[in-house]
Amino acid sequence: MSRKLFIIYLRPHAARGTVAMRAVQLAEILNRAPSAGIEAHLVPLPRMSSGIQHEAVAELTGGVVLLNKSATNLLSLQAVEVLARNNHAILADWIDRDVDSPYLHMIDQHIASSRTQYRHLCAGFPTGAVSYVAHHADLRLEQLNFKPLPDLRPLFLGHRRYLPRRPRINQQLTIEFVKTEQDFLRFLPRLPEFNLHYNVRPGEQDTPGGIAKPLTKAFVAANCQSNVVMRRDTDDALDHLPADYPYFVEGDEPEQIRAVLDQARDDFGGPRWRYGLDAMEAVAAAVHPARIAEQMSLAMDQAMARQR
Repeated sequence: MSRKLFIIYLRPHAARGTVAMRAVQLAEILNRAPSAGIEAHLVPLPRMSSGIQHEAVAELTGGVVLLNKSATNLLSLQAVEVLARNNHAILADWIDRDVDSPYLHMIDQHIASSRTQYRHLCAGFPTGAVSYVAHHADLRLEQLNFKPLPDLRPLFLGHRRYLPRRPRINQQLTIEFVKTEQDFLRFLPRLPEFNLHYNVRPGEQDTPGGIAKPLTKAFVAANCQSNVVMRRDTDDALDHLPADYPYFVEGDEPEQIRAVLDQARDDFGGPRWRYGLDAMEAVAAAVHPARIAEQMSLAMDQAMARQR
């Protein structure tokens, strides 16, 4: 028999990437994996200032509640009390934010979307109170047809603030700025035109302790059957890729980046390039939707075993 999972997010945040990926698409992943035994329901709630959140959740009963990042600290205490009273357990999907909530004491299970975050959370919470549910690559990539390309075609796809400030590097990349969901959707059909994704983010590792980002850029590259250029010390990089992955950058200095881009161009089609693609294929398998459904099923089991 299926278990009900109520995925709660804030209606005003519906256009945010964290809602699209870890609420809407997560529900799709769970509902199309019968073996996981989960019946996922999306529950958009109004702002706390509406004063009716507790009424909006009154009919959610007999299930497990998953608070999306947008709901981990923006629900009224009264609404959370209703959810806790009427359901088996409350889970919080922190994604890349700090663990800070006015109703932290009512959260039964903490969901980590990265291995780095999982280790941080395990250090701060009792054994069994933390579960790992991998972040997935955008499901809309499944619509695309990726084929081998005849030459190296590097891509920078991201926010303008992460663009290298070096013309000699930029000249080697196709650059596409993406800030909103609409930006990504417009570029999506062009992804099969590229086979190397650039993901060197200066200063990315200077985040407060306990906050970690999922390796989503690498997951996208892996599902595009591409290699990725990224810093070795990026959160989760060495959890998913071997230490000798050929396109790690040791820092964000221009000469270091140029050396790796040049190496990729020299390697293209050869043994090192194929070794990188094999490693990326393993990354794609690690965040396959079926694996994510299994992980969420286990998280729900763990949470229900720790019922209040």
